[in-house]
Amino acid sequence: MRIKLEPLLPAAGIGALIWIIGSLAALVVGYRVVQTMFESPLFDPAYMETIDASTADPLALMFGESFRSTMLLSSAVNGLQCLAWALSGAAAGALYVIFYRRQDPMASGGEAGAGAAAGALAVITGYLISTIISTIVMAPLVSDFLGQIALMGGPEAAQALDQMGAFMVVMVAVSAICSILLYGVIGAVTGALGALLGNAMAKPAA
Repeated sequence: MRIKLEPLLPAAGIGALIWIIGSLAALVVGYRVVQTMFESPLFDPAYMETIDASTADPLALMFGESFRSTMLLSSAVNGLQCLAWALSGAAAGALYVIFYRRQDPMASGGEAGAGAAAGALAVITGYLISTIISTIVMAPLVSDFLGQIALMGGPEAAQALDQMGAFMVVMVAVSAICSILLYGVIGAVTGALGALLGNAMAKPAA
């Protein structure tokens, strides 16, 4: 079974869509959690002077009184996100074999390798698209928060943040490269496993 674009692109596209849906669900919940944290009174010096630090619950101050349900929801969504990540590569691998067999029912051999390619492409594509979306959504929120930190800390804090800027850019770039490599491997493994399932579902005609 050779790699063909006609079955590869739709299979990888569906797998990438599964990844993106899981990531967007986590992004919605994560955005709300981060927004609540950034808006918490912990970052208001005047408010902090009015409470008893020995009895106040820092988690309630940071995430609100409903922080327990928020954390449970966040954990559940993160679990679903991990499931979507695993299904992304597996679905791409299985669908590639199924789509391929529709064109060539007698094709045999090489399913695992072809599924690995489809799974890796699906996962990497889904990761890149979801990362771009997350960056666009979260960047203004993080920028506002860092602005508050600089305002509260004065010129020294602003200078420290400026110095950290270039370092953070490098760290983000390195992290992105490592993530692409890691997720590519995960996608290849799950894609190969999915191809075995797809092979069982679309056996060649006798």
